[in-house]
Amino acid sequence: MRNLKIILLQTIVILAMISCKKEDKEINSNIIVTPINSIAHLTTEDTTVYKDLDIDKDGAKDFTVIMKYQYKERLGNNNYVYMYASKIQNEVLAHLGSVEGYFLNELTTSDSISPTSTIWIPEASAATYWTQSRININEGIAGKGNSIIGFRFLIGTDLHYGWLKLNVSEDFRTINIMEAAYDKRPNTSIRAGAK
Repeated sequence: MRNLKIILLQTIVILAMISCKKEDKEINSNIIVTPINSIAHLTTEDTTVYKDLDIDKDGAKDFTVIMKYQYKERLGNNNYVYMYASKIQNEVLAHLGSVEGYFLNELTTSDSISPTSTIWIPEASAATYWTQSRININEGIAGKGNSIIGFRFLIGTDLHYGWLKLNVSEDFRTINIMEAAYDKRPNTSIRAGAK
């Protein structure tokens, strides 16, 4: 009888594990994933790279990521990565930086991107390193590995919520924009990293 209880308990545990694994692998048919796989390298100082993002593949850019690496002996470094909205009402999820301007929120996979998320603005810095005189700013996601940020954008007249995965190198000379995803249902929240 004891062996039967142990076998029954083991079977329940195995079935629960299989059930959990199956849930993790299920794909939400309402989420559209767009592989981007765009890597940009800045090889010299005073270089700027622009990467246009067409999230919904309609032929029109939705956002532009700008990376600039600059060094002026008299002024110091001014290195940054920005994300700009290319259309009215397209916005990124941001927070007020500790020293200057707005920065993209770095999200975890449990974070929700939704109409109630704050702060939505048309442009924000992903990373900034700036030295001038006695001011030294180093804030954002540079050198932190893969980061997920939130955005919302128009498809027709409807707002859709999504996320973008990117990686900015610690030296601000390489950016890898990996993938984006959004919910095809208007005004529907999405979990950061959800597919």
